[in-house]
Amino acid sequence: MIILLPQSTAQTITPYVRYHTNTTYTVIVMDESLNSEDSNIVSGTHADGILTIDVTYNFIEGRFYTIKINSGSDLINFSKVYCTAQTDLENYSVTNGYYTQITKEETTYITK
Repeated sequence: MIILLPQSTAQTITPYVRYHTNTTYTVIVMDESLNSEDSNIVSGTHADGILTIDVTYNFIEGRFYTIKINSGSDLINFSKVYCTAQTDLENYSVTNGYYTQITKEETTYITK
């Protein structure tokens, strides 16, 4: 899975790809929440099975995306993307900033 920042400027990705000889690629980004897609033609470099390209899309925090990279009519990579601004991915939390731990001094009672 590729992790990208929630921004609309170009971001560099380096996915593994199938063998090909092109230098221009069609990148299709699909927002899984909206089921909408956008495609761009970009140039990139390919070395040792790794493609380096810049992806431009309005990525939104907390959403999943699918990226398809085509070389001509051949699909050379299909990747899942998650968008987050959190940088400590080993301790990633979906509730970061939304939930606060109560302290021992605070007491909460549930009544019917």
